[in-house]
Formats: sequence, C-alpha cells, structure tokens
Amino acid sequence: MGEYNFEPDYDYWWNKEDLTPEELSILVFGVNPDAFFKYIEVFPPQTRTDDDGRYIKSFDDFLNEQSDIVISSSILSHSSDFLINEKYWEGDKHSFVRSLYETSVAINIGLGCHLPEMHPSFLKYLESLGECPTHFDHYKDHSDYGLDFSTFDFTSINSEDDAIAVLLGLKPKFFNKFMSLLVRGEQGQYKGEDLFFKNEYRKFLHKRFFSKHAWCNVHGLYSRLKQEALWDTDFSIFVQSAIGKGYIITDEVKQCLQERGIDCSYSTSSSAISFYKFWVSKPLWTLDEAAKLYLAQDPNDKFIFYGIDRLREVDDGYHYHLINYKNILLCDEHGDWIKPVNSKTNEETSLSGLVSDYVRAYAPEWAVDCGGGSYKYKPDGIVKFFKDKFTLTSQPEALFVALGMAEQSSNKGDARTHTGMAGRPSSKHLYIDEMEARASRGELSERVSYEAKYLMDWLKIRHPDLNCGKQRSIENSIRERFRQLKTA
Repeated sequence: MGEYNFEPDYDYWWNKEDLTPEELSILVFGVNPDAFFKYIEVFPPQTRTDDDGRYIKSFDDFLNEQSDIVISSSILSHSSDFLINEKYWEGDKHSFVRSLYETSVAINIGLGCHLPEMHPSFLKYLESLGECPTHFDHYKDHSDYGLDFSTFDFTSINSEDDAIAVLLGLKPKFFNKFMSLLVRGEQGQYKGEDLFFKNEYRKFLHKRFFSKHAWCNVHGLYSRLKQEALWDTDFSIFVQSAIGKGYIITDEVKQCLQERGIDCSYSTSSSAISFYKFWVSKPLWTLDEAAKLYLAQDPNDKFIFYGIDRLREVDDGYHYHLINYKNILLCDEHGDWIKPVNSKTNEETSLSGLVSDYVRAYAPEWAVDCGGGSYKYKPDGIVKFFKDKFTLTSQPEALFVALGMAEQSSNKGDARTHTGMAGRPSSKHLYIDEMEARASRGELSERVSYEAKYLMDWLKIRHPDLNCGKQRSIENSIRERFRQLKTA
C-alpha cells in the first residue's frame, strides 16, 4: 500500500521473543500487527487528523482488496478479541496456531459474522518452516463424499439414513457423520476434527448442488423424510414411496437408480399424482396458482414437493429459474442468463407482465378473459407455456403426468438413453462424456450453444439409431457441466 506497511514481515513477527497473543491474533490473518494497532489508535473521530483519515482509508482498502480472505477492520478487531477471550493462547504460539487451525471454521463470533480462517500467506510461511498444521487437511478432498453408483453395493443400505444418503447421491458414511453433527446443535458443543469436517462437507454440498444454501436444503429434506417414516428395510420400496409422496430427486440420481433396475416412476395412486389430478380437474387456474403448481407448491400452502434441486446458481445470485414471485430469469440463445425487460418502460418484467404481454400479442385459446382486464388460464395451456419458456426450471414431472403431457421414465430399455432428461429417455450421458473428452483435448467450444450444435451432429453420426433431440434440449442438459469445464 505504497507509503504504508500493512503486510507483515512473518520472519520478524514469528521469531519475536516477546510475541504477545494480541499480536499473534492479528498476524494469523495476514496483517501487520503494528499497522492494526495504529489504526485503532487514530480511529476516534474526535482526535483524527487528515493524515489519520488517509491512513484509515488506506488500511480499509488494504483489507478490502484481500482476495484470499473476507475480512474488514471490525471483523479483524472482533476476531482478535474473540481469540484472546476464548483463551486460544495457552502460553506458546504453536498451540495457538494449532487450536485456531482446528476450530476457526464456521465459528460464529457475533456481529453477524464468522471467524475468518488463517490467511493463506501465513499458512504458507508456516509450511516453509515445517510447522504448518495439516492433520485435518484430508477432509478438504471432497472427491470421496459423492456416491459412485457403478461400484456401490446396494445391499449395504442398512438404515433409513443410508437410504436418504443414496437418494441424494451421497456416500452414506460421510452423510451420516454430517447429519449426526447437525443434530448435536450449535457449534460450541463440538470443536476440532468434527468442526473441520463439518465445514468442508458444507462446502462440498454447496458445489454439488449449485447453491450456497444446499446444506440447509439437504438437512430440510432429511428431516422431512425422517418424519414420513417411509423406511421398511427395502430400498426400492423406499424410493417408490419417497417419489410417490412428492420428493424430488435429481436427474443424475434417477438415471443411476433406473440403470440398477430401481423403478422411479409415479404410481397412479401416489399422493403426488393425486394432488395434481385434483388441481388438473379444475377448468381454470389463476396465474398465482399456475406458478405455484409449476414450482411444486400447493396454492393453498398445505403441501409442498421437496427437493434439493429447487435452486440453481446464476450470475448474480441464487434464484428460482421460474419465479420468486417478483423476478424471473430466462436463458438467451447463447445459454446466458437474462432478466426480461419491458421495452416500453425499460423495467424488469414480472411473471404477470410476461404472460400478459404474450396474451395480448397472441391471444392464445388457453387464456380466458374474465373481464376487467383479468385472466384465468387452462391448465394444459399455461403449463405448456411455462415448460417452453422456463426450460431450466426443475421440471414438475408429476404435473406433466397428471396432464398427460409426458411419458414417465422407465427402468427398461436401452441403458444408453436412460439419463433422466426432462421426462423422457435421452442421450444426455453420451453428450456429457463426449464433451468432457473434448475438454480434455482442449477442443471445447466457446459457447454452450456451439457445443450443443457440435454434439447434436456428432450423435447423428456416431449413434444414428438414437434420437438426438433438439439443440436447445441439448444445451439445457449440458449447461451446468459446460460451465464447470470452462472454469476448471
């Protein structure tokens, strides 16, 4: 930071004979302790000079520019006080660092913030000395947390918790450990290795399910399934019961289960189908009813389909693809997220605005004018409209079945095509495998639409007996994996 020396000289501070816990509690976050103490000294506005003001601004800018750690002057001060008050200092710097390494993840220290992890530059310095604690680092390898269905022994499912883990596509051993830690309650009840694992598993779930709230969704689904008490020692029956109750599983898991001969279709007597048939029997829906039903919610707020794939990551946060009852998101022809804007007002278009514009422009027969500018909608028409417009929304297969708009997935037939693409057999995994091979060769296209066009032509040549589908369907099925490969 030019004239100021905010970055610490680790050699000087670590080898300082009279190093204090106050100094060390600042050093571990990659900040020069003297610089921080000066910041505290000159901060009071009553005695602040112009030079002091410039120093304060430069120090805050230094913290804000840290890319490896999220920290501010208030968090830094609060974290230092927390470490000292919680007696992390036991007489020597080595025990202090070890204790911080074991417990600094996801500890709530008040003020709506958590204790930051030690700065990577500080850990790198300790590593150069051979003193960096690493005894829990194996939990940072997330590759073992997901379930490999090709090698998994289904006869090893011995409990309801095991069954729920498999339904989520997670390895029971680690999922069960994570859930047992959540059941214990607040974080103060456990420290060390358990806390470290818990934090890393949360990170894994966030990446696995493309949502920063994934661990909450997983815990919610787990709790609801436990309340249903569907387990009766047979995993296949458990899957059928869970799906029949309206629990939504990901396409990937559905594909893997079907390839292992486990039926994932809806029975005509299931509560999910019965729920939708009740609503389908009504001749007209309001827009609010239609939107909630498409999002697998009961318009009367008495029932909800529950699944962890309700949220997806987009460029500016986490939203429902269809609607959060104020905003909507669409995908353009290149697979990029856009917020539809009204050309006349230059304002974001709400769901009601989007539908109203369409009705005025095309006067579809499924929109019934109720007078006074209000409309109601025939179920099959408005659902098809949503299905065509919101292709990345988690597809409500039970609704499609109740309307007779989609064939159910089957566990019979060509294993190549049972991959769970939007309500019918598809070639998704063939596309994904070829795309991953192209990425490894450095041949991945610049845009997802270009990649989808290539894959469609490739399948026509390599697998002429299979239905290649439409380019847009391919785009939708490969988009998440395409983005992962592009950012890898």
